[in-house]
Amino acid sequence: MFQLFFSSILDMCENGKRPQSSVSLGFTKEQADTIRRIRNSKDSWEILGMKPGASRDEVNKAYRKMAMLLHPDKCLAPGSEDAFKAVVNARTVLLKNIK
Repeated sequence: MFQLFFSSILDMCENGKRPQSSVSLGFTKEQADTIRRIRNSKDSWEILGMKPGASRDEVNKAYRKMAMLLHPDKCLAPGSEDAFKAVVNARTVLLKNIK
C-alpha cells in the first residue's frame, strides 16, 4: 500500500498530474439527474418522462428503462429507493387508466 502511495506521489511530481482516484460514487450523473427530475414531477406521466396519451407498450418501455436506471440494487444514489417506488407507482396508475 505504501509503495502504491509513494509511486503516485512520484508520478505527480514527475508528470505534474494528479493520480487517478479509484474511489467511485456508486451512481452516475444521469441517475442523480433522473432522481432530481422525479422528485420535482407533478404527475405520473412526468415521472416516466412521457406525454399523456401514450400506449400501454410505451408506458411499459419507459418503465423498464427507468427501473434499470434506478433499481436500488444497481444505483446507490441518495433517494434512489424512493424514486424507484415512485416509478413503480406511476406505472401502476397509468396502466390502470389506459384501456
